[in-house]
Amino acid sequence: MQKMMIASRVKLADGEPEETAVPMGTICQLIYCLSGAFQIRPQTYEPENGRELWVSFPQAVIQCDAFFEEYGDCLASLCRRRPVSVCGYADGQPEEGELLVSVSEEGRGGAQTDCVKRSISGRDFSFLSEVWLRIRFERCMEVKFVSQVVSYLDSCQAAVGVCARWADVFREEGLFEETDAGYFKYVFFREPEDREISLISCLTVTQLAELWRVWMDERADTLEFELFYEHLGQLPPAVRSRLTMGLRLALERADIRVENCGEEFRVTDSAGARLWFDFRSGSAAEKLFLKLLFPAVPVSAPAPDAASALSPVFADRPGCGLSQRGARRPCGKGRERNKSAM
Repeated sequence: MQKMMIASRVKLADGEPEETAVPMGTICQLIYCLSGAFQIRPQTYEPENGRELWVSFPQAVIQCDAFFEEYGDCLASLCRRRPVSVCGYADGQPEEGELLVSVSEEGRGGAQTDCVKRSISGRDFSFLSEVWLRIRFERCMEVKFVSQVVSYLDSCQAAVGVCARWADVFREEGLFEETDAGYFKYVFFREPEDREISLISCLTVTQLAELWRVWMDERADTLEFELFYEHLGQLPPAVRSRLTMGLRLALERADIRVENCGEEFRVTDSAGARLWFDFRSGSAAEKLFLKLLFPAVPVSAPAPDAASALSPVFADRPGCGLSQRGARRPCGKGRERNKSAM
């Protein structure tokens, strides 16, 4: 990047800053807090070097001294190994400015931690607009992790769900909620009123579609489905809408059709084979599937009985498209079902 000149340097503290023990958590928390303060969903960009992440907050404006006062200690805890620069336009002019925390060896007292402002011309400035963060990492996988967190981040939610494999990569940092049965792993940024509802409310339509796909392919009844079914009546309309959209997106991708045939509902797979369900003894995912797709029986239709299409068990018939409970076979392979599994 273009070289900048120091515009001002102000002492933050004597000595070297104390390095954070949870750098990934600190970086994610910083982005979450800024997103909430700006009321802007951040956008990410990954330069070709593979060890940087740029996080943009379009239209955001900060007062530099106030920013250092609020976030200076956080930047200081990262500055040695994963430095964060705050960039933007200086004082609304078409000149780039940058804020950072650095450790200098100047002065008789030895090292000191400074808040530094830099610009291309070397002129001082008070504000930055069109703010973006430039974060440098030690490992490429750290870039991928933070990028995924930011892509799902919503400052209105207390948590974010990410791919479960990250829990093994960053196990020592203690970032994740202990939910062994969950399909996703969760990072909480603040203490919610209801932890279970917050855990499922943070999932995006894309994540929910993936959750439904796994259930359709593998019959994996995860913690998320249990919580959704348990708290369905308490969910905000926006969360229930995302859950339904995720299901319908998964159905579209799997070419599974849902039809109202007058006196009954029909669910058929891509080959046209009928899928059968039973609400009374099915899994949480199965019951949720039926509740979302068939919230009420049409006035003209008779009440369903145990033998109707709302009956739980995936029927033991070839080509049903969804493998039985406990099986791990892909959808639509037409393999022989294990009758004893029922």
